[in-house]
Amino acid sequence: MTIFKRCAGRSNALSATLSALVLIALSQSLSASICGTSAMALASPVEAAAPAQNPFTAEAQWTPVLVSPTFSPRPFAGGEGEWHLVYDVALTNYARHSSDLQKFEILGQGADGTWSVLKTFDQGQIKKNILLLSQSEASSTLAPGVAAVLFVNIDFAGESAISKVKALKNLKHRIVFLGADALGTTKTYDYESAPFAIDDAPPPRIAAPLRGGKWVAIGGYVGTAGHRQALFAIENGLHSAQPFAIDWVRLDKDNYSTWDSAKVSGSAAYGENVHAVGEGKIVGVVNRFEDQPTIKPVGVDRVKWPGGNSIVQDLGNGYFAFYAHLKPGSIKVKEGDSVKSGDVIGCVGNTGNTTGPHLHMHIARNPGVLQADGVPYRFDHFEVLGQVEDMDAFEKADEKGEVQHYVDGRFKGTHHDQLIRDGFVVDFGN
Repeated sequence: MTIFKRCAGRSNALSATLSALVLIALSQSLSASICGTSAMALASPVEAAAPAQNPFTAEAQWTPVLVSPTFSPRPFAGGEGEWHLVYDVALTNYARHSSDLQKFEILGQGADGTWSVLKTFDQGQIKKNILLLSQSEASSTLAPGVAAVLFVNIDFAGESAISKVKALKNLKHRIVFLGADALGTTKTYDYESAPFAIDDAPPPRIAAPLRGGKWVAIGGYVGTAGHRQALFAIENGLHSAQPFAIDWVRLDKDNYSTWDSAKVSGSAAYGENVHAVGEGKIVGVVNRFEDQPTIKPVGVDRVKWPGGNSIVQDLGNGYFAFYAHLKPGSIKVKEGDSVKSGDVIGCVGNTGNTTGPHLHMHIARNPGVLQADGVPYRFDHFEVLGQVEDMDAFEKADEKGEVQHYVDGRFKGTHHDQLIRDGFVVDFGN
């Protein structure tokens, strides 16, 4: 699990060990469906499918590239005012020949039963959004037996598009690739996957886990690195606990996130109070680790307990809040305690798999730290102060103890019921 500030580097792929584990899980659990990336609006309706054939007499329809979403996407509102569908797709090439992916189409079904193309993207876009578990270099070609993950961000801007995404019921996908049949003859495959349902439950509404201003969100729902790549093969299943996780780093009055990167106390976030994001019972507490050295965490415990000192809270309705990397000796709750929204439950620290003091928080559908399924959520309110335009430069400045820079941006102001975007600098009030 990579729940730390730079997630082993925002551009790094999964480790070789993790890749192997994911490959095993993919080989055991795939079903046929496929997807792709961003869209700004819905396109024209798709023609009706041909009548179903008699399965006892029909010609066999080979689908050598199998795909499956790692979780059911749920529409949510982002901090920039757009709506989003964010999910990941596992792909495995079961052919004995390479499959060269040419095109993906994502199709959505509205309440009236009509299917519309949400997005078509080409080979170049596939390469930008795919993670091959067997190699670090991006490619749109799947070698025999190779598994991959396709990261999907679909954005809906404008009143008409937002209304339509709210009405979506199902998704399906069309895949086009160059491969070979069982006799070795080169051919182009072009087929659709089986439909799967959209999760239409409203995202859980939470209060802020922190107080005051100049908190920078790292993560959220933008991009395909960091938390997004934290897929884990556990208990014979593939889990994605952190696609909407945020690492919270603070700026001081002079815009330093860190003024002395050699020690944890040289961070503006270190020791800040962490607050319960809702009412509910504490169901898990880990409280035995010392702070990690900055920049390069050490020890095997950071792999076994990547959250370090951490708290899991049952928010009700099947949702759980996870607070990680808490300061040694700061946790104020124990398992079985009931807390109210806003109660102080601990302080920001640097325990677990972390490169610098920050609070990691996400919401999941089950209480497991790793074997959980993350869901989008919405903050009841927050004020956007500005936006960091270059997150890579931000993280380098943090490591070096240099002043940070952000711009006012067009999203400045008070927001309600939205998930905070990566790079936003926000004030949660007192």
